[in-house]
Amino acid sequence: MRRQATHRWVGRFWVGVVVLAGAVLSGCVTPARPKEPATEARPLQGEYLASFHVPYAGPIRCYMTLESTESGIKANTRPGAAISMLQGVERLLGTLAAPIIFPRGMILTWASTPPAEGKPGEGTIGVGSSRALRVSTRMNSPQAPVELIYKDGRVVALMTLEACSNGEPPVCDYPGLAAKATEVVGADLFDPALASSSQMKSYLADLAKVASESRDDAEFLFGSYLAARRHLKIGTPLFYRLEGEQESARLWEGREKAAEPFKVSVDDARIVTLRLDVLARVEEVDQAMGAALAASPRAIIIDLRTCVGPTLASARVASWLSTAPVELGTYAGPAAREQVAPGAGVGLELARGFHAERLADGLTRDSILRLRAVPEPGPFAGPVVLLTSRRTSSTAESLVVSLRAAGRVEVAGERTAGRPFLSREIDIGHGWVLRIPTHDFWLRDGSRVPATGWQPDHACGKDAAPEHARKRLLEQLKVPLARADSTPAE
Repeated sequence: MRRQATHRWVGRFWVGVVVLAGAVLSGCVTPARPKEPATEARPLQGEYLASFHVPYAGPIRCYMTLESTESGIKANTRPGAAISMLQGVERLLGTLAAPIIFPRGMILTWASTPPAEGKPGEGTIGVGSSRALRVSTRMNSPQAPVELIYKDGRVVALMTLEACSNGEPPVCDYPGLAAKATEVVGADLFDPALASSSQMKSYLADLAKVASESRDDAEFLFGSYLAARRHLKIGTPLFYRLEGEQESARLWEGREKAAEPFKVSVDDARIVTLRLDVLARVEEVDQAMGAALAASPRAIIIDLRTCVGPTLASARVASWLSTAPVELGTYAGPAAREQVAPGAGVGLELARGFHAERLADGLTRDSILRLRAVPEPGPFAGPVVLLTSRRTSSTAESLVVSLRAAGRVEVAGERTAGRPFLSREIDIGHGWVLRIPTHDFWLRDGSRVPATGWQPDHACGKDAAPEHARKRLLEQLKVPLARADSTPAE
């Protein structure tokens, strides 16, 4: 149950966390234990423990001070909490912008009108006072959870409030989490040299400091993200809690969850564009590829510009695009790096129905695993262009490199991230897990993805990549370029 909840969460939680501290800088925040919502008999005034519930995970908890105003309610997290955590990373925001984005050092602020005359209260919640870093809220009644609404109208999180006393103890043993994270990094990070490097030691020292200062999940996750941005170049280690996931799920019963992590569109030339937001579950990847092929495409664009690739489910994309097995390279643990060579390790063919997360969990520090994607019956054989950006990383990046090395696709956009690692979640106690890269990647011939990322065939800005790819495919299909002005249909 815990594993299944995690890889669902990884893809769908990203939109919801925009309302919390780490999301302002494209980071990640994470879950906790749900509380009962405030009731009408209890006015929204004073200290509260706010719990943010998302599908498939436990809630994020943070202390907030609520105050009644003439227009309704305003609330904020602890003043000054962001100040020390921002030291050394002000350059990310600008020394003048930081005090504006984080007024009085408050990580989150919320303002809302009250529900009245059968109409819900409306407001916004997010980082400081910046409109760009906020989402809308809807309070249907004082008894119901507050809905957090993304710009496309989807409810991405639910917030409940429980009154508490000023000076409540920290929500969790954050120093204990930091200590366990230090132990895990030393034992399981994909590269022992990096695990013992000065940058990693500096990150872990900052993490311990953040943990000692944190009162709640929002502060700990915000600080841990900034510590990673300050010191690391491998991506942000993800802390999250699964404890309370079933209780959060009950709040979502009968509600529409976030949309599936993909979108299919087709134009008049029957070029199908498949946007993949996450490559986490084999079933979801199969569903996405099946939906793309159901449109009877003459060519396909697969958009991986913002794709999260936390598991080996990415292999299924290759299975749908080739009539012959596709070599997907080799993953090796930290104790086996020096033994990687062409043909070394255990060969494994990945076909429909394999459990990506369980497969990764079975890997050890000395594992060497050579992967091959088994073709689906009736795969797509037409031209394919993959879209990439600096955010294309993890197994999504490995997929791009492997398909290009096999000569099956062309690539358009920006260089990839240069971080084609396989990550795993590791239990660090208190209902929390830490997801870090535990296995490095080599191509079939033993070469590596450059640290600067994989250079696309057609280099262009990420925003220009879709049109560039479409024109390239129109040329291959011998369709007049004037058709490139056609508007894709859903």
